[in-house]
Amino acid sequence: MHSTTSRRLRGVAVLLAGALALTACEDAPSGSAAASSARSSRPAVTTAAPPAATSRVEVATVASATFSGAAVDQYGEDQVQAAYAVAAAFTDEVSFNESVLGPDPDRTVGAFEFATKYMTPKMAENWRARMQKVLDGDMEEAKNMMTFCYNDTLGPDMAFPSSGPIVKDRTISNAGSLIDSRGRLIVTLDEHATMRYFRTGTLIDLAVDKTVSLSMVQQGDVWFIDSMSGEWHTGAEIPA
Repeated sequence: MHSTTSRRLRGVAVLLAGALALTACEDAPSGSAAASSARSSRPAVTTAAPPAATSRVEVATVASATFSGAAVDQYGEDQVQAAYAVAAAFTDEVSFNESVLGPDPDRTVGAFEFATKYMTPKMAENWRARMQKVLDGDMEEAKNMMTFCYNDTLGPDMAFPSSGPIVKDRTISNAGSLIDSRGRLIVTLDEHATMRYFRTGTLIDLAVDKTVSLSMVQQGDVWFIDSMSGEWHTGAEIPA
């Protein structure tokens, strides 16, 4: 078991890491140039269903997108749209999940199992192994996995507000698609959110921006994540 102090100190250190965090699960290629060329410009915005009354993490507003290029040539527009829907749903549920945002010295890897329903068995195994490293106190892995699942984010002088959202202004946008060297479909997207917390009695807004690339494979009529890579960074702490 990890001490409460060490886990909380790790959480705040990761949350406010100044450098850009880069990570990959499995062996997803970056594909950044190709992804950019396939992204739709200024997509229309559609609003997701309202969050459950008990949720303090706002549901993301997901931008619609029009895809073209090699991905559509290989899989068709409808299938690429279906893969994007899975990628957006994964990001919406997993990236800022209220159940793991705060510290918990007794947390186990099972607390992150909700993410694996979007993954192939191999990717799910990889996810569990990397989250175990996070729980074991691996600071570098903790910073990396924040790309996909913010967790254990509060330090000793921090607290979430007792009411209102703790993550707000969430958007998923700038979607793109490409085909990697193995012929796999890659869906890319950007996410923006604002975290709210008190630090030494002052309510803080912290902007968080993420860019992820998700390798998607089709099993029957359903798309699953087979590997992932991405990066995240935060802005300055701004008094609310």
